[in-house]
Amino acid sequence: MKPSPKPSLTAKAVQGMSIGATLSDVGDYRGLRVTRTTKGRRWFYRYRVGNKLQQDTIGMNLSVQDARSKFSVLKAEKQRGKLPRDLIAESAPAESFTVSEMVGVYLENLSRVRQVKGVIDVRTFMANLTRPYGHYDIMDFGAAEAKAVVTHQVEKGNRVQAGRIASELSAAWDYSVALNRISEDMANPGEAAKKALKRARVRTTPAKRTRYLDDRELSVLLQWLPKVGGFSPNLRKALMLTLQVGCRSGEAISARWSDFDLEAGTWTLFQTKTNDPRTIKLPSQTLEWLRASRLLSAGDMYLCQSPRSRMSHLQQKQITERMWVLKRDGKLPPLADWTPHDLRRTCRTHLSQMGCPEPVAESAIGHVVATNNYNLHQYQNEVGEWLQKWNDKLEALNK
Repeated sequence: MKPSPKPSLTAKAVQGMSIGATLSDVGDYRGLRVTRTTKGRRWFYRYRVGNKLQQDTIGMNLSVQDARSKFSVLKAEKQRGKLPRDLIAESAPAESFTVSEMVGVYLENLSRVRQVKGVIDVRTFMANLTRPYGHYDIMDFGAAEAKAVVTHQVEKGNRVQAGRIASELSAAWDYSVALNRISEDMANPGEAAKKALKRARVRTTPAKRTRYLDDRELSVLLQWLPKVGGFSPNLRKALMLTLQVGCRSGEAISARWSDFDLEAGTWTLFQTKTNDPRTIKLPSQTLEWLRASRLLSAGDMYLCQSPRSRMSHLQQKQITERMWVLKRDGKLPPLADWTPHDLRRTCRTHLSQMGCPEPVAESAIGHVVATNNYNLHQYQNEVGEWLQKWNDKLEALNK
């Protein structure tokens, strides 16, 4: 039995398209395609020249009937030997597409494939591109402008950010090419900026930190943290959880109360950097302050609840922002510079110093243990035992 032919485009199908979706016509209109963008519905003609596929825009926000009419004219002219892109260039003015619009389309797509924090980070540092060049038409933005942006960041000492801007600009450009907003013939300025950084031998990856707190420093920190003004109770919770169980500060600050089983004494992390959920057996010291905190925040959704909305938690950057203010005001403890992530490294380092077996110590902080495919043990009980020993040591240092 012959399969039913694929239905052709309909006004209803085109109207119901989501952003980023593409539909194709069939039959006599095969090669006619439409993509939904943030500015509307872009119609284009896809055809073959020799062994190569070409794709040319024929209009924005056309009706299905008008798009087919234009397509039919271009198709007939192609059969006579004239390429559609030549006819389009002769008859239609170029459509404006700015750098800000390109970045906006890209960020909208990122919101579907990355976590919220990642999208916020990209939006923040891409502002260094859109502030000076956002109003530029894409036709006027090239390698020189992209290189100027990253060079400025390098001169300010922001080498890692320079690399991120170049990489995300390259990805944003490619995404707009895929949406047919930018011609495939135009060189990607993000790639030019990346090559310029490489030729100048600019290191765009963060320097590896080795900072951890020794016993003396831990004693100072543990006695300072409950008393310092300027840190909210929720920020203190994030730091303590990071130190006591070796989690990432972002995992601590975004922890939901529903992820804790305070009766069983466990915390399940469903969203992790490795995308592998894991359950931590919590030490008694952590459980003690968690239970007390829960009594005082019965209606909260998050451990580090935002005061602005019960549906959100504090932002991770608020920890470093408060630490910067405290450092400026001379209110940090008399220790060498440290960051919240150094507390995670502190936990891991002290576990090894105490004799914790390497696979257990790595599992404790959520690292994938390098092993063969036959050993799938997660060391949950062993991790719980060693975290208890670690917290007993912290308790002793706090006396």
